Amino acid sequence: MRPGRALAALVAVALTGCVGVDLATVRHLAPPDHKWTKVLVPAWHGTLVLGTERTYNPFEGSTPASDPARGRLYAGSSTGRFYALRSEDGARLWTFDSGEAIHSTPVLSEDGSVLYFGNEAGRLYALDASTGKQVWHYQATSEIRCRPLLHKQILIFKDVRGKVHAIDAEKGSNLWLFRGPMPEGFLIESSAGVGLASGRVLAGFSDGTAVGLKLLDGSVSWKADLSEYLPGDDPLGEEKADVSTTPIVIDAEHVLFSSYKGGLFALNPVSGEILWRRSDIPRVSGLSTHGSRIFVSMASRGVMALDMDGDTVWRSHFSSGTISDPVVHAGRLYVTDSKFGLVVLSIGTGQILDRFTPAWGASARPLVRGGRAFFISNGGQLYSFYLNKAKKL
Repeated sequence: MRPGRALAALVAVALTGCVGVDLATVRHLAPPDHKWTKVLVPAWHGTLVLGTERTYNPFEGSTPASDPARGRLYAGSSTGRFYALRSEDGARLWTFDSGEAIHSTPVLSEDGSVLYFGNEAGRLYALDASTGKQVWHYQATSEIRCRPLLHKQILIFKDVRGKVHAIDAEKGSNLWLFRGPMPEGFLIESSAGVGLASGRVLAGFSDGTAVGLKLLDGSVSWKADLSEYLPGDDPLGEEKADVSTTPIVIDAEHVLFSSYKGGLFALNPVSGEILWRRSDIPRVSGLSTHGSRIFVSMASRGVMALDMDGDTVWRSHFSSGTISDPVVHAGRLYVTDSKFGLVVLSIGTGQILDRFTPAWGASARPLVRGGRAFFISNGGQLYSFYLNKAKKL
């Protein structure tokens, strides 16, 4: 492709939003050292946030949601705009302006007719998925950065100030509210959400406590203090006990919690009993499970795999920033890295198979399904890839 044609394609992306981009154009988007693509084959690229709208230290926290039946993607942006896009080529179908930055991952109703997401003004929105028209909105007490949990007709989420809300998904009315502990001082305002197991809503808080709340009324079933496992004394108060990731339910008897400095814990979701812990795994920024494996992302340290007893299977150390929840797809792990963008690892060994590094990296978890991968960079660019065993550009 001639330089003029490549430049024209990029200008079209900036002016019209998500449009199709051919493979030759994407070569110019890739960093200079990205010469060999083993897994990631660029499909299209589009702009959600224009350069003039970016902050000094840009950040995008919304993971796209997928509706395969309609061939659509849904994603929010730091501008407050929420988009419905055609997954095949990124064409924009409709846009909704929420008024404040969106770092919450959307969730679809079971029939795919309604979308739910939160924004930095503490508003949880319900939109008609076909048209983007507002159905209702609910006002929380502070920013909403997590993916809401939808159980039947109940939406449950935690805001960044530690309050757990349960609302009626059809009407947007409050069912119950749990006020978690709110210590003074600096907090790690994460996008951690809630889990659900055995009729308990599972949540962690900034003081290091984990709780199991009764689904029907939000009353406390149990409470576990994970902060007591912080390593050593910290006279300067720099050790943070924050439970900073969404609880991951393994089965009816095991749920994973992590404390930023206290490590990784497996608890019984019915009683809150600590079954095992790994205090040597601090700064956990993401968790997932697949089969008999637990996958742990660690800020500035890489990714590791554990068995269900908490024993190490492998470690993958690589230079990184904050790493997202690992996503498992077809024998590979996909994570986003706030420094290096999208990273692909072997599920069996942790070996890095491929990576794609856009400007400003990426923080929101990638969406991987059906042989495709999508992610939003911190620069506000939405990337789409086909997944192959080996492909040379």
